[in-house]
Amino acid sequence: MTIVDDNAAYEKWLGDWCDVVQADLEYKHDRMKLNPFAFLRATFFRWVKVIPVALLELAAAPAVLSVGDAHVENFGTWVAANGNEIWGVNDFDDAASIPYPFDLVRLATSAVLVPQTTSTEAQVSAAILEGYKAGLATPRPTIVTGAPDWMQAQLMSSRGDKHFWKGLLQKITTDTPPLDVQQMLLATLPAGFTNASFSSRRKGGGGLGRPRYLVVAELAGKPVAREAKAAVPSAWDWAHNAKNPVLQFMPLASGRYRSPDPLLNVVAVSPNRQFIVRPVSPESHKIDIDQYANAALDPRLLSAMAFDLASIHAANANAQAAIQNDMKVRSDGYTEVARKSVEDDFKVWTAT
Repeated sequence: MTIVDDNAAYEKWLGDWCDVVQADLEYKHDRMKLNPFAFLRATFFRWVKVIPVALLELAAAPAVLSVGDAHVENFGTWVAANGNEIWGVNDFDDAASIPYPFDLVRLATSAVLVPQTTSTEAQVSAAILEGYKAGLATPRPTIVTGAPDWMQAQLMSSRGDKHFWKGLLQKITTDTPPLDVQQMLLATLPAGFTNASFSSRRKGGGGLGRPRYLVVAELAGKPVAREAKAAVPSAWDWAHNAKNPVLQFMPLASGRYRSPDPLLNVVAVSPNRQFIVRPVSPESHKIDIDQYANAALDPRLLSAMAFDLASIHAANANAQAAIQNDMKVRSDGYTEVARKSVEDDFKVWTAT
């Protein structure tokens, strides 16, 4: 099947799990033509069909609870329960039990596909491998406060509250969530809020097409916001015809070596409808890859990303030793194969 066929099949399956927003799918289809990086971000469903076949030897590696849709923009900051600002993977929509190398190969592939990047595959792979080995040896969350100066400079969230809230409020629409979603969102706000207003929201890459809503209210004269995005099973489950897929979002987000956002949760509004609820604030800051255009990605940043992936993988029972042993028999060249596969699909998609 071609990318066009798989896209149609995946979107049909998506409709079995949520009320698809067709306008957002059409927007996503256009974004997929921008460049191979944007295409990669939007097509995890295709990745899980073709890459395990193209890199068949990796399919036999130990399977662990994995991010799945690992890429360089899937990292950001949040505030942990103890007040520490944490940095790491902040999107677990496609979490599933997957052979561990596929998270690493997807991260590396995304890095070499960053538009106009000057990073080579060898540089990217070396940095990721170094960070991953370190993370397996000493898995832990990455605390921004007290981190090296280079990391704080790149990862500290924006403190421009007025700019953040102005930009967010400008995107408010007149669309409102279903009543049960409104009630659920209101229940996630802190006590004492006033002047709540609702909106739909268009954001992200791979999640476009799923309903996404926003509530903004006031608390002690300051804005406070929550987002709800429809939760669906991982595209890995779709690709492998899982009969009764189970959402792995929260088990991964709250794993043994995580320091999770206490406001992040998956909430059921009915037996068959679940939403990922998270705070929206200047402290919840994602990496913007545009700042790295026409430059090399800092290898220290790539190592930090891989360190976090390793800490996620290491939470699985007996995973550390199994992965370390498996890595001894792995070679290289995986990123090149994956990159070419993505670029070939991108050419097909842009010709449609």
